[in-house]
Amino acid sequence: MYGEQFLTLNLHSLLHLPFTVCNLGPLWVTSCFPFEDTNGLLMKLYHGTQCVEDQIVSSLNIIQLLPTIVDDIPNVQYKKFAQTLQKKKQNDDNTSNVVLLGAGFNREFEAGLLHRITSISGMIPKKLMCYKRLRLRNAVLHSEEYKRVKVRNSYTIKYMCPKKNVCCYGFIQYFVEVHGHDGNTKIMAVMKKLSYNGLIVAQSEDNILSVRCRHIHKVQRGTLDYIDVVDVINILGLVVCVNIGDTKELYVCDFPNTIESD
Repeated sequence: MYGEQFLTLNLHSLLHLPFTVCNLGPLWVTSCFPFEDTNGLLMKLYHGTQCVEDQIVSSLNIIQLLPTIVDDIPNVQYKKFAQTLQKKKQNDDNTSNVVLLGAGFNREFEAGLLHRITSISGMIPKKLMCYKRLRLRNAVLHSEEYKRVKVRNSYTIKYMCPKKNVCCYGFIQYFVEVHGHDGNTKIMAVMKKLSYNGLIVAQSEDNILSVRCRHIHKVQRGTLDYIDVVDVINILGLVVCVNIGDTKELYVCDFPNTIESD
């Protein structure tokens, strides 16, 4: 219609979009970020415009041989510094690590909550330290007590209940580091649990349009004393909390795209 000069590669790709959507899902859950991220990693491996491929190969060799190079450093001070950098890089690459952030503080625990912490952790605590922030699998989780973040809600999470083998939702109140008498430690999250009946929006009675959204769930605020204790390894991740009006009902939304961040 417009001539061959306008038949570009981008225009031709539109012919394949309907087939791709039918096979892989809607466009809003699709991201090119992993490929862009890989391009960013490649760009860090060269520093000039000449012989780019040779620079990339050389940089990869250095990365692979870095442990051997560190062991051969004669100067003790330099060697210790290089080992620190290498250890930091390994920790950054470990997506399953749990790191408490900020200063710890003490607090009084009522007998019932202390019993739950002891029961869930499986440890008789020698010392309990509380924290307001935590990094889990490279995602920072805040507690409801952390007041420095006001714009976004980063304390509503989805977690697994091991006893019932079901997914639950709740507000993080604070984190507790449990120090046992045997020297081991465990990190627990004290939660304000949300009431959830397992229904998605399409199954709720007020869904006028009957739109089926599997990632949106209807929950309710529980009573003030409805406190749950969760091992942080059972936290599945953050969810978006949508509060409409002053009612007890809330909507929690799973992130459809967990790769790309805003």
